[in-house]
Amino acid sequence: MTAQSSRLRVYLVEDSTILGRLLIEMFRIEDGVLLVGRAKDAATAIDEINTIKPDVVVVDIALQSGTGFDVIRSFPERSDATRPTFFVLTNYAVGQFREAAQRLGVNHFFEKSTEIVKMFNVIRSLMQEKNDKPSDGEQQNESSSRPTAAKRLAAAVLAHTPATGPAGPTAAS
Repeated sequence: MTAQSSRLRVYLVEDSTILGRLLIEMFRIEDGVLLVGRAKDAATAIDEINTIKPDVVVVDIALQSGTGFDVIRSFPERSDATRPTFFVLTNYAVGQFREAAQRLGVNHFFEKSTEIVKMFNVIRSLMQEKNDKPSDGEQQNESSSRPTAAKRLAAAVLAHTPATGPAGPTAAS
């Protein structure tokens, strides 16, 4: 396993209990990734991200209190590279939310029901960049089998996740 200092430190902002459990388990089994915290609301996330200073923040748009946009706005883009890399993972992957996220400097935007595996592939790329070492054949074979397992796990959990109601977050929130 990778030394803790070289692990990609990830913070999760997700209010769904079921999806939160799925993502926590996926981060737990991902070599080179360390989940350093989780919040279900914007205020807690902002406080903890400021304290913990993760490399990556995975944030949903709709939260128990506040929105993912509130979290992202609290960390303006900086030239000194102290801002975490933001990933939006949401059920609200329509154009207006993508555009709002882009205006706020979000690095990556993923739809929950179809792009969790894609998000983990990007996380692996960031982890590799952080460790600054090329993949050898063994690492490629190992990671190439993970998306299939991750996809099966995500599909199984999402198949049992109730649909969200008609009310959703607003891009202006």
